[in-house]
Parts: sequence; structure tokens; C-alpha cells
Amino acid sequence: MQLRDLLGRQPEALLFDLDGTLIDSVPDLASAVDQTLRQAGLPKAGEALVRGWVGNGARKLLERALSHTKGTADDAELDALLPVFFECYEACCADHTVAYPGVEAALKAWHVAGVKLACVTNKPERFA
Repeated sequence: MQLRDLLGRQPEALLFDLDGTLIDSVPDLASAVDQTLRQAGLPKAGEALVRGWVGNGARKLLERALSHTKGTADDAELDALLPVFFECYEACCADHTVAYPGVEAALKAWHVAGVKLACVTNKPERFA
């Protein structure tokens, strides 16, 4: 089914979230979380748990990881570990991240049809 069929006309523009909509970034996010936890002397969480924790930004992701591994996460620890997480993520952010099947073809088709496309994300710009 075409968007035109759903909407009754061709849309002028489409806005997309990045993570979890256009791309599966969880493998790389999980790697960065695990590296951050290891540097803090904590056990790794693994991809399966991290997949359930994503959403609401990096700080919330770390809060969930710390709460899982330690039972608690305070602001001072989050403040200290967030830059560590960003360093770890920067080193691996494109290692295993992939577009979901059909995303590239759909974006190209909408572009060719003249639909304006934009990505809206809470991911820091250097990673998006």
C-alpha cells in the first residue's frame, strides 16, 4: 500500500525518528554500554537487556544499566559515566548499526517523488 492511498494524497513531507525507526543501533549501543560498565568495574549487560532499555536518550540508558547492575544510579555517577559512554560509542557507533530492511528503498522512492524528508532524533549530532 502506498502512503498516497492511506492519506488520500501524496504527503509533502515525512519526519522520521532515527534509532529504532530507520536504523537498528542497539548492537553498537550495547557495546558502548558494556564498555562503560566494564570501565566502572561493573558486569556487562548484554545486547538483549540493552534492547529493552533504549529510548529516552543516553543518560536514561546509562541510568537503566546502572540500576540493573548496581540497583541504583545517582546523578554524580551518571555525570561521570556519560562522557565515558560517549567515547565508547564514538569508537563503535557504526560497527554493527544497520538500516532496517526496506528503509533505503523507501527513502529513495519518497525523495524521487518529491517528498521532503527529515530525521528527528535525540541522538547527539556527532552520532546522527
